[in-house]
Amino acid sequence: MAKKKPAREKWAKKELPGLRLEKAVARVQQMMDKDSVVTHDEKLSDRLGNVRQYDVVIRGTFGGKPMLGIVEVRDHNRRKGPSDVEAFAKKTEHLGANLRMMVSKMGFTPQALVVAKHEFISCLSLLPNDANQGLMVGQFWYGMIRRWTDVRLVLRFSPPNPILGEWSYENLLWQKKKIVNWFLNELFNTHSCDREPGSYYLSLRFPGGTTIELNGIEYTVTELACVGTLVEKKKRKWVSWTGDAYFDWETNAIQVPGGSPLISTAVETDMTVWDDYGGELPTKATGKQLLLLAFGGQVLPKGTEIPDLMSLGPTRSIAPLDGGHA
Repeated sequence: MAKKKPAREKWAKKELPGLRLEKAVARVQQMMDKDSVVTHDEKLSDRLGNVRQYDVVIRGTFGGKPMLGIVEVRDHNRRKGPSDVEAFAKKTEHLGANLRMMVSKMGFTPQALVVAKHEFISCLSLLPNDANQGLMVGQFWYGMIRRWTDVRLVLRFSPPNPILGEWSYENLLWQKKKIVNWFLNELFNTHSCDREPGSYYLSLRFPGGTTIELNGIEYTVTELACVGTLVEKKKRKWVSWTGDAYFDWETNAIQVPGGSPLISTAVETDMTVWDDYGGELPTKATGKQLLLLAFGGQVLPKGTEIPDLMSLGPTRSIAPLDGGHA
């Protein structure tokens, strides 16, 4: 009959999650300070002779003098509060440490950060390798989609009211090129950003008339115009970051060791799949807010032929749609 292994031997083979986090912190800290010596799970004696265990110990020099750093690591599923910071401050007050840091998996409460600032303790979180576990650090990316909708052409004939029959924009040509492409190019590339949302009338007038082709038949027109409605939709996406780095809770900034990669979650270039956003778009970076302000809209496919209607020298206007543009 096989003997049961002692419980202590079972635990020895299974590394606790907290130990894995402590070792990860020690590894990243060594990357942050390559000239220092970083140890894990070390016992130190303070000025009063008390011997205590410390998760991560950093030794180095500054100005030719030895420096000592102590890191407390907490792998709990809640944010650390002021009592946790006070306990660490008490534990290290007689150690003579030049640098004291707390690393919490889930971050810190606002009051804990106040106590930490008073005690000169840095509050950090280690960015996880898995964006779905532990602390989620990132930034909002904002976007604006502007699109022209309900676009339709208006033709003024001379003489007026010819009998046309059925026709499509595909068959409305000037010098064998589709007239609709000129209007779409103007709307998409010229007037998508300089107008407020609303309905507009874009007009080309020819007092002396100009010849167009419709369904293979030539007609004289005195005006070519289009009516369109400009709509906009604000978008927002949360982008989180992972990698060998710390998140500094006091400065709301990521500290990355030199040469280490920082990987973001996937960002779709098609902003239509981003979340709709009803607030004001920020104009500058504030904390975790703004990383990118992108605009999306419509463009004509590459290689689309566009007639040079402006070479005819007509007057051109774009104005809000009103009753005078039937």
